[in-house]
Amino acid sequence: MRSTPRLTEAKPLGDYVVYVHFEDGTAADIDLSHLRDYGGVFELLRYPAYFAHLRAGAEKGTIVWPNGADIAPETLYAHARRQVHQGEVDSDWRVGRALDETLR
Repeated sequence: MRSTPRLTEAKPLGDYVVYVHFEDGTAADIDLSHLRDYGGVFELLRYPAYFAHLRAGAEKGTIVWPNGADIAPETLYAHARRQVHQGEVDSDWRVGRALDETLR
């Protein structure tokens, strides 16, 4: 049984940011610019045009590139969940701040 939901969609948005959507409904725009710092199979990802050739690999359930580079599904999902959680915290902060200003 899979503990990590399968990636169902991945779309490059520019500047190494990727929209990801998982089968459990988790969706986020995540920054993968740190991958530029890795060598080996990730070396080609330094080039934005090549990076944009990513896709959601159904067989692996994560982002894959034509040269075989991929991201561990657990890592990708963890990044997405952090982004979703941060968005909830930011939203709660904005709502709280607006309420404070209304009550003044």
